[in-house]
Amino acid sequence: MSIALDKPLRVSEMLGLLGSMAQGYVGSSDLVVVAAASLDECDAADAVAFCSTDGEPARREIASSAAAVVLCRPDVAALIDAAVSAKTLIIVGNPRLAFIRVIGGSVAMPGAATKGVAGSAAVSGSARLGKDVAVGEMAMISEGCELGEGTRIDAAVVLYAGTRIGRRCTVQAGAVVGAEGYGFERDADGRLHRFPQLGRVLIEDDVEIGARVCIDRGALGDTSIGHGTKIDDGAYIAHNVAVGAHCLIMAHVLLCGSCAIGNGAEISPGAIIRDKVRVGERARVGLGAVVVRDVLADEVVAGIPARPLNNQQ
Repeated sequence: MSIALDKPLRVSEMLGLLGSMAQGYVGSSDLVVVAAASLDECDAADAVAFCSTDGEPARREIASSAAAVVLCRPDVAALIDAAVSAKTLIIVGNPRLAFIRVIGGSVAMPGAATKGVAGSAAVSGSARLGKDVAVGEMAMISEGCELGEGTRIDAAVVLYAGTRIGRRCTVQAGAVVGAEGYGFERDADGRLHRFPQLGRVLIEDDVEIGARVCIDRGALGDTSIGHGTKIDDGAYIAHNVAVGAHCLIMAHVLLCGSCAIGNGAEISPGAIIRDKVRVGERARVGLGAVVVRDVLADEVVAGIPARPLNNQQ
């Protein structure tokens, strides 16, 4: 399957978009594409695709694809033969990232809200919306919320009072941001009393929040999400959690109260980080892991309970 681009794209334009990422090309800089596709599912001879594999497997994949332009690794250029000579290859170190750069502004996202506030959305008069903010159908923006320029709030999102979201952020359908955190204390008779949840949720620029994500507001402080972090569908972030910049928080991750995630960390699907645990910068937490102790910077942990991979028997 190929996806139509918003406008035709010439190879010379792609090279300009890539800048120093492009290490050269083989073929014609005048070739024009009108679609984007995955390499193995391309059904259009005027599409651009990417190949992340190396060597002979890459040559075979490129040769069998209908794509006219392929972003590929440097070693592939040495394997070019008559089977792929009709294609234009753009040589880059990271084909997937280059593909993002090339088509990022050329393909409209399906189903996304456009600029402005949908008629069925409920926006408090005290909320502040920046330029070019989009608010989808049935969304609720409560009192005191702030949304930065270019931010998109999709259908049925709920932003509770005081939530602040930076510029160019995306909050997908059904997410709930700023609800009361889960904090209780027992008295002498065993009855539960709610601890006051008086903080906010603060989200910096360029953050993406997936569908049905829940982020609780802080108790006495704030819950915070750093610049450029991406949160996948169904994740839960409890009160007073601090997530750093450029983190990947994947599907159905559970971050318990007052834990801290360092810049650039990656938390794999289904992992649980216990309350007050710290995950260091650039650390990686494996699929379904249960983290009950601090994780060092650059460490990779997995298992239940999670342990460093290089220490496992």
